Amino acid sequence: IALYSYHLDTEEITYIQSFRAFKRVDRMLVTEKRVYLIGKDRYGPGSADSVSYSHQGEKLMWCSLDTKEVNMMAFEEPMDMALDADGTPVFYIHTEDGFCLLRYNEAEDTAQVLAKTENYRMRYFTLCNQGESIVYATSGIRGLVLSDISDWETESELYANGNFFDAVCGANGWIACRAYTGKSIVYFPVEQVQKKTDTLRYLSVTY
Repeated sequence: IALYSYHLDTEEITYIQSFRAFKRVDRMLVTEKRVYLIGKDRYGPGSADSVSYSHQGEKLMWCSLDTKEVNMMAFEEPMDMALDADGTPVFYIHTEDGFCLLRYNEAEDTAQVLAKTENYRMRYFTLCNQGESIVYATSGIRGLVLSDISDWETESELYANGNFFDAVCGANGWIACRAYTGKSIVYFPVEQVQKKTDTLRYLSVTY
């Protein structure tokens, strides 16, 4: 696996670094000074199941864009990652205590727990609303859901569909993801689907 940069104006391609520890890269995240990669040392697809979790040997690594230094991070079971409002990496990992969202400080090499659940809830996610909300893929007809990080138990369906969604990304108020069935791309602005309403109480199946 090798990493290159491509200049959009000059079309110049520049070699950055190779990663002998990886044979497959599942996710990549670029900050101002680093590139983060989640990958594994064998070929084969990643887990597309958002109901049950099984670790498949994924590791998290970063590469410095200035020095080309490569470092394997200590998180043993990384799953996904995204950037918050100020460009800080947020990792979704599995630990002995459960499934955690960690906000990572590059300068100090420290991590702060933003949210934690005992049960497996997602495989792919992105952040929106200035980093205060999370959009992630679920299985079955629920599709994509949105939740505030401070109140992860409350979920709102954004895009209900029978397809499973993966590779969820977000930028500038827009959400994009891939429908696993049909390999189509779904994208939309969060403002058009997020509604500000009072809490509704579920009464029955009919009403």
